[in-house]
Amino acid sequence: MKLSHQAFIELNDDLVKVFYESTTIDKWQGHRLLAVDGSVTQLPISDKLLEHFGKARPQAAIPHVRLSQLYDVKNNITLDL
Repeated sequence: MKLSHQAFIELNDDLVKVFYESTTIDKWQGHRLLAVDGSVTQLPISDKLLEHFGKARPQAAIPHVRLSQLYDVKNNITLDL
């Protein structure tokens, strides 16, 4: 469908903004409690994906991508991925 990835980023940014503006958020000792986590995941085998994203290890034949997530622990919402 060739949707731009930027559309999903903008939609999430708008969702997070509306969430924080529309409700009283839970805090930990007066602060937002945020956590970051990262992982590596395999992508479908494709020369185009392998060229764009690369490999997790030099000897790997499958393309991999690194992900990180910023998460508001007290309010159960992903701020960025």
